[in-house]
Amino acid sequence: MKVGDIIVYVYHYNARYPEFARVTKATDKSVWLEKLGKKWLSHDGYGQNGYRVPDFDAPTKPFNRCFRIKKRPNGEEWVKVDTYCYGCLWDGKPEDEYTD
Repeated sequence: MKVGDIIVYVYHYNARYPEFARVTKATDKSVWLEKLGKKWLSHDGYGQNGYRVPDFDAPTKPFNRCFRIKKRPNGEEWVKVDTYCYGCLWDGKPEDEYTD
């Protein structure tokens, strides 16, 4: 992971709420992130199901801590953002958001 990379991470159990963050500082083993806003690319008309992308024009919010970079056996890097929340590099495609 390097400065400028976008990380996507997903919260919730019976739903999917993607969040986005940008790497602001990086070393070989750690990254510092700032939370990005998100916007609808398309939705169901009620704002409950659809596709989200980062909103680069929205204000950002720093996490104020660093995150240790982990690696999967296939070499993919990820970070543990919260107790049950893991983030990886965003592939640039809209992220599915839905509620059950």
